[in-house]
Amino acid sequence: MMLMLLLPILGLVSGSDVVVGVLGKPAFIECQLPVSDTLVWEVENSGIIAMNGKLLDDNSTKYAIQRQTGFRESLIIHDVTLADDKSYQCHDIRNRSTVVETKLNVLGKLLPISP
Repeated sequence: MMLMLLLPILGLVSGSDVVVGVLGKPAFIECQLPVSDTLVWEVENSGIIAMNGKLLDDNSTKYAIQRQTGFRESLIIHDVTLADDKSYQCHDIRNRSTVVETKLNVLGKLLPISP
């Protein structure tokens, strides 16, 4: 008999939104704050990666910012890996009291395991 194991095990972050990503596919995280010149995106353990709708690293192929009709902004994470399984925040640097945090849970591949 062959059992299947899903890696990693999904966990929830209390008080946060959760988005499920699939290995090798893009993930989309929407910021629920209005678009502004001082809206920033931060990645857990990496710091600020984008501000005012633009990535700080112009050569980045990992992330992209997409504005939706001027009201909302999304962070796109290309080619999701297990290393992307972390928290992402958007907030207005003029008002740090409103921080929107989203946890990306990355689905691993099904691996056969022997009994």
